[in-house]
Amino acid sequence: MKNTFSVYRLLLAIVLIILHMSATAQLDPNYITGEALVKVAPNADIRHIVQDLQDLEHQATDLAVANAVVRSMRIWRLQFSESINHNAMLNALKAHPAIEVAQSNHKIEFRNTPNDQQFNQQWQYINTGQSGGTAGADIDADSAWDIATGGLTALGDTIVVCIIDGGIDVNHNDLTPNRWFNWAEIPNNNIDDDNNGFVDDYLGWSTGSNNDNISGNSHGTAVAGIIGAKGDNGIGVTGINWDVKMMIIKGGTGIESEVLTAYSYPLEMRKRYNATNGQEGAFVVATNASWGVDGGQPSNAPLWCAMYDTLGHYGILNMGAGPNMNVDVDVFGDLPTACPSEYLIGVTNMNHNDNKVTQACYGTTHIDLGAFGEGTWTSTNNNGTAPFGGTSGATPHVTGSVALLYASPCPSLVFIAKSNPKLSAELARDYILNNVDPNTSIANITATGGRLNLYQSLKNTVDSCIAIDCLPPFGLTHYNVTDSSMMVAWNAITDTTRTFILKYRELGATNWTTTTDTLQYAHLQGLTTCNTYEVIVEMICDNDTSASQLYLFETEGCCTAPEGLIGTPQTDSSAWLSWDDEYAAQSYIIYYRPVGASVWQTDTTTADSILINNLMTCLSYEFQIEMLCDSGVVVLSDLELFQSACGNCTELAYCPARGDTQYEFIESISINNFTNATGNDGGYYWHDGLATALQKTTYTISVTPGFVGTSFNEGIRAWIDFNQDGDFEDANEMILQNTVSAGTATASFAVPVSAPNGITRMRVAMHYNQHPTSCRTDLFGEVEDYCITILDTSACQIPFAIDTLAVSTTSLQLEWNADSSMQYLIRYRPSTTPTWSYANANALLYTLTNLTACTNYIIEIANICPNGDTTVFSMPAHFSTSCLQSSRRINDAITNVQLFPNPSRGAAALYLAFALSDAQDITITLLNTNGQIISTQAIGKRVGRQQIALDVPSDLPSGIYIIQLRTAKGDSYATRWLKY
Repeated sequence: MKNTFSVYRLLLAIVLIILHMSATAQLDPNYITGEALVKVAPNADIRHIVQDLQDLEHQATDLAVANAVVRSMRIWRLQFSESINHNAMLNALKAHPAIEVAQSNHKIEFRNTPNDQQFNQQWQYINTGQSGGTAGADIDADSAWDIATGGLTALGDTIVVCIIDGGIDVNHNDLTPNRWFNWAEIPNNNIDDDNNGFVDDYLGWSTGSNNDNISGNSHGTAVAGIIGAKGDNGIGVTGINWDVKMMIIKGGTGIESEVLTAYSYPLEMRKRYNATNGQEGAFVVATNASWGVDGGQPSNAPLWCAMYDTLGHYGILNMGAGPNMNVDVDVFGDLPTACPSEYLIGVTNMNHNDNKVTQACYGTTHIDLGAFGEGTWTSTNNNGTAPFGGTSGATPHVTGSVALLYASPCPSLVFIAKSNPKLSAELARDYILNNVDPNTSIANITATGGRLNLYQSLKNTVDSCIAIDCLPPFGLTHYNVTDSSMMVAWNAITDTTRTFILKYRELGATNWTTTTDTLQYAHLQGLTTCNTYEVIVEMICDNDTSASQLYLFETEGCCTAPEGLIGTPQTDSSAWLSWDDEYAAQSYIIYYRPVGASVWQTDTTTADSILINNLMTCLSYEFQIEMLCDSGVVVLSDLELFQSACGNCTELAYCPARGDTQYEFIESISINNFTNATGNDGGYYWHDGLATALQKTTYTISVTPGFVGTSFNEGIRAWIDFNQDGDFEDANEMILQNTVSAGTATASFAVPVSAPNGITRMRVAMHYNQHPTSCRTDLFGEVEDYCITILDTSACQIPFAIDTLAVSTTSLQLEWNADSSMQYLIRYRPSTTPTWSYANANALLYTLTNLTACTNYIIEIANICPNGDTTVFSMPAHFSTSCLQSSRRINDAITNVQLFPNPSRGAAALYLAFALSDAQDITITLLNTNGQIISTQAIGKRVGRQQIALDVPSDLPSGIYIIQLRTAKGDSYATRWLKY
């Protein structure tokens, strides 16, 4: 490993010398100093890469991971010291063998709208000269709308356009009817309900605040109005599409990493739509970008440019606005329009006289066509309308036209979009570019030499529509799957009754089994367990036969670990645990415990769900499922987390509140000896579990702001819902109000004697330069929510969070949380005996002595109240005494020892991981608690991090065992293993 690293450093030094000589050969404008975007190789660990580059040319780089930009594509944003030469750092990243692509992170700007003359008509659709322009200089929208007005495809799919911009006026009455909503997401529940990687993305997404706060500027509102302002509704203006769904992505702080994240959203939704035959995701056909980087070079932004090819592969065509400058983009450069992707259309700006605007770009390679932008009339903020312009106005006319093509009465285009999405994007591009109106002002300076004509593009789509009499079947799916049978169904576009031939065979087999019928489904029987089958469906036409793509389906009966684990609280002490039922399951064992606890609780069932009881209130738990298959094999699921119920804190419908942490955030809060330093959480933070308990007396709360750069005046407020009615509006519920900048806001407050006991919610909010209200979702700052318990001053609290501070062979030093002024009763026993022993404590700390070595103990603690009453005992905690006096490492030769799974069940494989500081022969010995050797395993000479599969007798009975590591030099380490 050291030799490999040395070679890498040598190569890096050579590369840096060569690259440094040409570091300034090509300008990379508008990048963020000290930031880079990288795409890492599959299975590469970004942490290792960062560690490799902590030093560059004998300077500390301070290289660190800022965030994952597009996790599915392995793209990360890195930050490093601004004292490091930016190009040198970029070259070092490019030279690293685990990095596929490295580039700067660029600043993004909107294509500015110039000051244009006011117009009161949308002349771009039907130009009669009403604006002083040339009659007939329009896109022939009236003729196009005789064919289609938008909304649905010929097969009933909802057409979606993704607008990536600065947000929109979310209350605009001409846009709201056509806005897209993610109906698969439950808003403001802090859960990614549709598992698309975005939490609470009900309205869309904001890359700057990491939420669905898409409220924004008039630029985005104007773009949306051109694409899809509601038509024929008697108000405002009309978009290219009278009916279409507009997916709004707010572009965030205007940097390239957020551009990539923005594009990843429609990509994910269209991928899901394709994969599920329209059951999930969204039928996104186009994206609009009325912004970019003047002079930007594609060679400096390979990740950004590559995104368009990926989007096109899944069926999304993309439009980009060129610079509002009289420059040749092919020479001057631009991002995104200079990106060399056939799935990106570059647009320049035309006026009402059908001429290119002087301050508008051109380019025979990268600017494909012109469109009307200058002075076009569209929507603006506050339910208004206004003139718009520039390439920002031209581009959405093209984007809206692409969307309208999919609304044409041509089912074959939709079929292609479903069966070959990439081809449908290419066809849509060709229908737009091959049907422009030739225009002398852009002839020989754009790729087509023409200006957008909506009618001709739509008419050509219909005229080119493929006959529907023999299109191949598509959308094969399977259901009612068993270990020996399944149902297979498919779609087909036909105007008559057709005969279908279904062919299937085991993967890799030579001969097909066939069935023939007029039905569009078939029941396959006599299949083999846990096997993969190839399936093709052919449709017999009058003079031809068409075949579907090849599909692969798998029968049930595979012994695979359960998935889909979900924990749902029922009461303060119970929860339903559920998982996907596995066909091959004979039974399930459920393991669950509080997060951080060392011992599992268990239960068993043959169903795919179970109710577990005796949980501690408002506590984070983890669980996993062990499945016994019919074959006798045992498999274990991944871990899943859930939180037990928190009373009114989580059961009441509190109003949502969010912020934008581009510049400021809540750094930390402190109350009743509870301090939580959260840092920047993107606008909202939810504290899992119970934060603290408050008695009916006086306390101090402190809140400290944090800043991305310069500090500002921040208004800070905090509330506690004392009467537990689901809001923070009642008298005395605001416990803090202050304004600070570089300091801490502090206040004293009293818990009312009249406050009911129980768990309720505390909210802390911060807003730039003014005091926030408790329910605002557009704060410049942050919001944090906590669950707290209200107790009587003399109330008894059941002890919780029992843990050990020190463990020996005969003692356990315990600590726990409760009311520190109380007395406590401790009971404990070995897990194998029913008899309890008792002890009394007068502090939150106690040491149990005279215990048995290498023994698992169950410990419970009750609170002795001042009135003499005793609470119920706490949830049981499990701890074990040490097994050997030498259960520690000697001379630090053996470190980082891990045994897993521990505890384990049955004949499950057992692994031991450890690290050795120098090369030594290792022997691993398995002993019982009486010190008898059961087996010995000689490993040989090892050094560094190791993982060993242990040789364990298959007939070993359940119990506690000791696993001892010993080196040839006498270093040793012993650990305990519990086998069920």
